[in-house]
Amino acid sequence: MIERCRYTLYGHTDSVNSIEFFPFSNTLLTASADKTLSVWDARTGKCEQSLYGHMHSVNDATFTPRGHIIASCDARGVTKLWDFRKLIPIVSIDVGPSPGNEVNFDPSG
Repeated sequence: MIERCRYTLYGHTDSVNSIEFFPFSNTLLTASADKTLSVWDARTGKCEQSLYGHMHSVNDATFTPRGHIIASCDARGVTKLWDFRKLIPIVSIDVGPSPGNEVNFDPSG
């Protein structure tokens, strides 16, 4: 079976550092060195929303198991929590000058 590319996602202005599907949906979340997160519709390949708030390259982003919160971390040690329903930041935690390379939620949420 030959796999074919369905879409090329255009929108970020720098490298994409992580990509993740929203649980049980066609929604994608990308984190980029352009300091943004983007939410995409995987059925159409269109960017639905971009989230601004990081001052440095965003290295990783993920959804809670239920999908209502996004966590992201950047190259200067800032971790942010975002309300996915409203697409706004709710908490910002500066853990120091070292980069945050990965962010995860406990499986219990």
